[in-house]
Amino acid sequence: MFIAVLFFSCTASKKGDLSVSEFEGEAESGLTEKESKIATKEKLYELAVYSSCKNYDNNLSSFAHSVEFIPLPLEPLINDFQVCDIAFCNDRILLSGLSFIYQYDKTGDFIRQIGNRGMGPKEYVNISYPLQIDEEKSLIYATDLGRNRVVIFHIDGDFYKTIPLPPNSCIDLIDENLIALRQTIGQRNKPDCASIRFMDSKGKIINSYRSNIYPIKKKTKMLGADMSRVWRHKGNLYFLEYASDTLYHIKHDSIVPRYRLTGEFKLNQDDYFKKETGDKFGIMTYIMRPNSGIFESDNYIVFRMGNNSGNFFMVYDKIKSRYYRTYHKDAVANRTGAKNMDYFIDDMVSGLKFNPQYQNGNKAIAILSSETLMEEKQKMLDFISVNPTPEGEQLKSFLKQLSEDDNPYLIIVTFK
Repeated sequence: MFIAVLFFSCTASKKGDLSVSEFEGEAESGLTEKESKIATKEKLYELAVYSSCKNYDNNLSSFAHSVEFIPLPLEPLINDFQVCDIAFCNDRILLSGLSFIYQYDKTGDFIRQIGNRGMGPKEYVNISYPLQIDEEKSLIYATDLGRNRVVIFHIDGDFYKTIPLPPNSCIDLIDENLIALRQTIGQRNKPDCASIRFMDSKGKIINSYRSNIYPIKKKTKMLGADMSRVWRHKGNLYFLEYASDTLYHIKHDSIVPRYRLTGEFKLNQDDYFKKETGDKFGIMTYIMRPNSGIFESDNYIVFRMGNNSGNFFMVYDKIKSRYYRTYHKDAVANRTGAKNMDYFIDDMVSGLKFNPQYQNGNKAIAILSSETLMEEKQKMLDFISVNPTPEGEQLKSFLKQLSEDDNPYLIIVTFK
């Protein structure tokens, strides 16, 4: 079972009206550059994601083009909770955990393990998430936190090179010569805490934007999510610092404000570091799933929202400037009393709940254990019988051979 971590925006705002409006003020002043200035010429819009929304829509078909199920083979044996990231490199699927990188073909057949755990020059000690991929050169970038370096492999498994890293770093590849370093929880109590930094291919920091949120002046044990949120769409890279209300577009070694997040249920800065948030809510992710908070496609931006009462998805339609959210009236409260409604219903192929925790471009990915699939097997077969599709028939053939000893399945959803 995963433990959820909430992260929110940092300043109060006026009530949102579920509309998108141009913001006339300056960009968030908390990012003070060391070597370059923040661009402020581009228009900045408000997204009222922290507002009340009763436009409920749980159906995956409203937001997705396709759903694909991929069974993983029996060997090597893995558990769903061991997988920290899932990435694609051309026609290959990569699964990484703290001590492994496994490579599969597009049908799920195992190909090889990438690298090995150890202290050798071509090995890694402790892999941190997420993986980074250079598809053009077919290279895999893995962060070895145990030795403060990036280990790079060719897609065929051959070692390429290493790059030194500052401690507690999390990388996002911009190109072969430039890497962004997102803020991590281990940096938030440092006097020189940066919102984001940029590093060249030799490990030299070439630009840095200082945070005005950290270090936190008042003592607290609540330092927030494990790292800032970074996501990709059509080759563009975006990020949101924990406790910030501004989404930024990363352009080479600089950042440009893109959206301001608003709404009447938006938290004040002090609320980010409290255990209880009342009826206010914010963007959340799962521990060890840093890319599970914000997903973006051509038509939509999907935000995983939550507070002490539970979680849900807020979906912003970029084309129609409308908002939707998931709401499941039959949601069961967990042991803390929270009702988690952050899932869609796959009304296209299986009838299952879909709760994505990984992403790759416009694809949202979930991993389901064989135990869960066995429990839902008859429900899926009944759905396929009533709603026949080629994808459903393929899933039906998988289910006929399913056993509780099988490895997990991947569910890959392509958003519209």
